[in-house]
Amino acid sequence: MNVFDRLFPRHTRRQGNVRRSGREAATSGGRNRLRGLGLPEQFERRDLLAVVTPFDVRYTFNDTGNITFAANTLMTAPDSDPAAAAARNGTGSKLNNNDFRMAYVDIDGDNTTFNSSSASLVLPAGADVLFAGLYWGARVNSSFPTGKLSEINNVKFRGPTDGTTYTPLTGTTIGTTTAGAPDSGVSTYQSFKDVTAIVQTEGAGVYTMANVQAIKDSADYCAGWALVVVYHSAADPLRNLTVFDGFGSVINSDTITFPISGFTAPPSGPVEAAIGFVSYEGDLGFTGDNAYIDGGAGFQQLSNTTNPANNFFNSTITNRNTYVTTKTPNYQNQLGFDADIFATTNVITNGATSATVKMSTNGDYYYPGVVTSCIDLYAPKITVQKAVADVNGGIVQPGDVLRYTITVANDANSYDTAANVILNDLIPAYTTYKPNTLFITAGANSSAAVKTDPVDFDQAEFLSGAVRFQLGTGAGGGGPPPVGGTLKKGEFTTVTFDVTVNSGFPSEALIKNTAVVSFTSQFTGQPFTATASAEIKCPPVADLAIVKTDPSGTYVPGQDLTYTLTVTNNGPAAVTGAVVSDELPVGTTLVDAHGGSYNPVTRTVTYTTGSLAAGGVQAFLLTVLPASSLTGDLTNTATVVAPAGTYDPDKTNNTSTDKTTCKPQANLAIKKTANPTTVTAGGSGYTYQITVTNTGPSDAQTVSVVDTLPVGFTATAYDQAGVSPVAPTAGPFTWTIGTLAAGTSKV
Repeated sequence: MNVFDRLFPRHTRRQGNVRRSGREAATSGGRNRLRGLGLPEQFERRDLLAVVTPFDVRYTFNDTGNITFAANTLMTAPDSDPAAAAARNGTGSKLNNNDFRMAYVDIDGDNTTFNSSSASLVLPAGADVLFAGLYWGARVNSSFPTGKLSEINNVKFRGPTDGTTYTPLTGTTIGTTTAGAPDSGVSTYQSFKDVTAIVQTEGAGVYTMANVQAIKDSADYCAGWALVVVYHSAADPLRNLTVFDGFGSVINSDTITFPISGFTAPPSGPVEAAIGFVSYEGDLGFTGDNAYIDGGAGFQQLSNTTNPANNFFNSTITNRNTYVTTKTPNYQNQLGFDADIFATTNVITNGATSATVKMSTNGDYYYPGVVTSCIDLYAPKITVQKAVADVNGGIVQPGDVLRYTITVANDANSYDTAANVILNDLIPAYTTYKPNTLFITAGANSSAAVKTDPVDFDQAEFLSGAVRFQLGTGAGGGGPPPVGGTLKKGEFTTVTFDVTVNSGFPSEALIKNTAVVSFTSQFTGQPFTATASAEIKCPPVADLAIVKTDPSGTYVPGQDLTYTLTVTNNGPAAVTGAVVSDELPVGTTLVDAHGGSYNPVTRTVTYTTGSLAAGGVQAFLLTVLPASSLTGDLTNTATVVAPAGTYDPDKTNNTSTDKTTCKPQANLAIKKTANPTTVTAGGSGYTYQITVTNTGPSDAQTVSVVDTLPVGFTATAYDQAGVSPVAPTAGPFTWTIGTLAAGTSKV
């Protein structure tokens, strides 16, 4: 037994569907400071020997999914060295960090960071992050200003949506060692932080790491980081997904071995497994470093084009024999840092339930820190498809019915029958279960009849805040315990249920829920779960209000009247393209729409708002001409309607009616002429002509003319229309005209 057989003892891993969060692992040992070593307070407590930490399970789970990473170096050859460019490309005679006075990588242009690099996390569409562990390591001592042992747990980190803003993180130390150090007092270390919550929020995209403590300006120094992510994806096979971490130095003839368990490989056909490594200090120009897997047929050495058998830890970042290029800077030679995922076929033998990883060297030094395993399982291949539809159509609104359709199938190429198949689905936020809508529409126990809501002897029930279906052949009632049935390979079943959308949902809220199907392998009895989510997005919510006003509350028939239509967006969402409409009042004609469009058939003027943020206001003008003959109040209503795809929760303020009182203005003029202009007493006669003119703007109502003859005159004839008295007399005479339209005259 050599020293690393002692430092990395075999351990018993947790079995089955186990999630072990990084936070639990990182804090379970409490704080520790080893005397004389100056180690930070956040040191992870494991059974340490020579300051090397045994590899142990950080996270493990059986799920349809995979393991990936985003990683990059933080040190490289200095720009001033003529051989730097070739070394970074993996060419030339100088390929190792021993050949250079190593310099920081610092890409962010931020004067608060001394080193930084970025890499893209790539996830398939619809993936759900289960675990995300951030690992970093380098070489430090007690005095270098930006390479202090006492500060190794403090870093800066930012995700795809953070812009230029970093989040300070404080991690825990997994391990430090002085073995193989290039100088006295120098330690090589690895630290860790569980960032699952951050990555679940941020999702795929570019992540940047900064301020990793590391000594620079000397030969044989290195630094790097890796974001290791375990994710669920319905499109992937069912796998055992496990992340191990620890720390040690593989020097001279040293060997590290540790077991992988908790899986059962398929009994026939190819067994696919992917093994990942994060390691420090391995050099491209030094050979002798190896990695092996014993999956039941003895140790098999791992190798491919990017990671040769005799130089496996060779300062590369690769994924299944392909160099990863989605990083900044994008060097092929990391000069002392490795992050690789290695794909294997049949290295794990059919029916195997455990394997062993071995890392060794007879030349190059390296410091492994993370090993991941992703192994296909002997299990039913259950897939879950889930969809949601708004039965009412259009945008989601309060009162709408959402129908969920879930199909659970055991693939035709499945290895095993699924037993005790049970589906649970929480009723999503912002909705309420619609009673008596539980149906099994296809497969075993399907029927046009609804399944009852209470827990009884049929295969579905509504529980508090959730629905449950017992699926497959032989499925029974809700118990307790509920009795699930079986799905043989190639069999499927479909269920549906409805919910009603509640009022008051937030703007653009995502109504999302996940169906969880639990089942066991009929062959091994091992439990598994499969999930599928469906989501429907609520529309932007904007409370639009309109107020219509006129200048004075009165109008003059025959004179222009200008209305003001004021639209206010009470939010919370911004709005562009709300439609304002106004049908002209009866008895008016359009003078000016002021930028609006006019439909002469419907007599409606239409406007469209620009962009209105919450609290934004936009006013429109409308000028009409009331007919001069109008006499009563003028009533007019304007309406605002949210643009398509936006929900307005308050319709009561979407219309506004303006009432104006008629205030006619008529300018009457009267003219009286005599013919002849001279008169002789007892002569032949004399004629007067009276002309009344209305110059407007309004029609004049109840117009009359009164005329009295001069003394000594008696009327002998006159216009009889509308005049009184009728008999010849000296007057006075009254002509009743009635309505005299604007712009007209009466003689």
